[in-house]
Amino acid sequence: MKILGLDIGKKRIGVAVSDDRHVFAFPLTTIQADRGFRHVLSELEKLIHEHDISTIVIGYPLDVNDHVTESTRLAETYLKKIKAAFPDITIESYDESYSTLEAQSIMNENQKKKKKQKDDIDKIAAAVILKRYLDETK
Repeated sequence: MKILGLDIGKKRIGVAVSDDRHVFAFPLTTIQADRGFRHVLSELEKLIHEHDISTIVIGYPLDVNDHVTESTRLAETYLKKIKAAFPDITIESYDESYSTLEAQSIMNENQKKKKKQKDDIDKIAAAVILKRYLDETK
């Protein structure tokens, strides 16, 4: 079974998936969060079945002083809704500090075009979060 990583945002949710051995994290897709919770949960349900998911890791954003922010509250809302929607799946939060900056650095190294960067940043950030989680839980 695989693990799904999520980078929650107001407009988009980046999604990444692990391999079966929980060693690698691969950017997978983005879900349009601005289409509402029902849409997000429907898309997650498809991904859970398609990729045989046992665990979902949700990036948990805090500011530089470890204070709760608007983004933290958004992640907490999704955490609760996803737990309620998928009671048989393990749902965990994980520190996502600087994951977007790391994703931007990765993309800059690969010299992606600006439009493509905007399309990919969320799923790459999700892969960064998931990879950190996988490395820490080995």
